[in-house]
Amino acid sequence: MAFIPPPIDENELELYLPDVGRGIDKWVDYRFNSHFTTPTDAFSLTVAGDALDPVMEDGLVCGARVMLRVAGCTQATGFIDSVDRDGTVGEGTTWHLEGRDMIGQAVDSGIDPRIQFKDTEHLSDLLRRVYTPFGWSRDDQFIVDAAADQEIKTGRKLTKPRPPAKHPRKSKLPQLKPNPGEGAHEFAVRVAKRFGLTIWPSADGERIIVGKPYFDQYPTYRLVRRKRGDLRENNIVTAKAKFSIADQPSVIVADGVGGGNEFGKSKLRCIMVNPAVLSDNDELARISRENPRSKVIYPITNGTVMAYTPLRNPRAKPLYIHDENSKTLEQLEEFTRRSMMERVRKTLTYNATVVGHSQLDASGNPVPWAIDTVVDVYDEVTNVVEPMWILSRTFGRGLSGTFTELEMIRLYSLEL
Repeated sequence: MAFIPPPIDENELELYLPDVGRGIDKWVDYRFNSHFTTPTDAFSLTVAGDALDPVMEDGLVCGARVMLRVAGCTQATGFIDSVDRDGTVGEGTTWHLEGRDMIGQAVDSGIDPRIQFKDTEHLSDLLRRVYTPFGWSRDDQFIVDAAADQEIKTGRKLTKPRPPAKHPRKSKLPQLKPNPGEGAHEFAVRVAKRFGLTIWPSADGERIIVGKPYFDQYPTYRLVRRKRGDLRENNIVTAKAKFSIADQPSVIVADGVGGGNEFGKSKLRCIMVNPAVLSDNDELARISRENPRSKVIYPITNGTVMAYTPLRNPRAKPLYIHDENSKTLEQLEEFTRRSMMERVRKTLTYNATVVGHSQLDASGNPVPWAIDTVVDVYDEVTNVVEPMWILSRTFGRGLSGTFTELEMIRLYSLEL
C-alpha cells in the first residue's frame, strides 16, 4: 500500500469559528501539538490581517470557541487564550493567536483540597464531581471506547475493533482527597492512573474519554526511506533514531507490600524478562529456580507478536525492585510491567518529519496524522524497520510550507 502526501490544499490547518460560522486556512505560520501524556493540546498561529474579513476579526477574541481541522477532519475543539495584534505602518497587521483544547480550562483550575472521596464511591463519581464545573456532568459524557474519536481525527474507519477500557463505574476508589495546590485535571489523571487509565477530551469537545493507549491495531500510515533501489516511495524528510542498551536489565524481579520496604520479605513476587534485550545467559530460568513461588509475567500484547528486534546486551543483569504500594498480586503485576516497559521505551527513540499533515490511503483519501495510532516504519538510513506508535504529533507551517513532526515509540512500551 502506497502512502503519499495529499495535494497542498488538503495540507493546510483550518481554524473554524463555530460562533460566527467562518474558517481561516491562510496562515503566515503555526504550530499545533498533541502529545498523549500532555494534559492539553496547544496551538499557536499567525495570520496576516489582510486575510481576515470583519466577521473573522470580530470572532477572534479571547475565550472564543474554535475547532482545528485537517482535510475536513476535526482534530481538537478548544478556546483562544490570547490574541496579539502587531501592526506596522506600510506593512499591515499580523494576528498571533494562542490557545488549547477544552481540557485546558480544567488544567488551569484548582480543586478544593477539602473534598473527600469514600471507599464506597467509584471513579465515575469522582469524574462527575471534578468535571461538572467545566461542562461535563452527565454519565454519557464519560466514555471508555475511543474508537469513534480516532475515526473522527483520521477520517478512516478502523479495520479491527478497538477494545474499550474498563468502565469507571467498575473501578472502586480508595479513600482519598486532592493534594494541596493540585489542579482539577491533575487530580483526576493521578487517580485514573491507579487503574491504568488516562483522560483526554474528544475531538468535538463534547465528551471526556477515559481510556488507555491502543497498540494492538493495524498500521494507519507508512514511513519509507530507502538508500537504494526504487526511491519513489520515500516520504521522510528528516528522521533521527537512537538505540540504547543503557538502563536495560535482563529481567526484573519485584516484590510487593511487606517487610517494611525491605526486598525479599514479601510473599508477593513477580518476574518479567526484558523483551527488548537479548542476554547471553538464561537469566529467566535461573531467577525462576531461585524464586520458585514467583509469578512469571509477560508484556500485554493481546496475542500480537512484538515486531521489533531485541538489542544484544551480554552485560544485562537482573534488577530487583520493591513496591510497598502493591498489596495484591494484580497490583504487583501492573507495577512490574510498567517498570519494565518504561525501560523498553528507552531502547529506541525515533523522530521523523514529513511533508504536509496527512497521507493518502489506497482509496486516495487524506488521512491526517494522529497520536495513538501505529505507523509501519521502513527506514534503511536509521535502520528502523518495525511498527511504531505515535506518542506526539506537531502540525507546523513555515516558509517552506506545511510539515508534520512525529515522535514515535515501540509498541506496548507505554504503561500508565
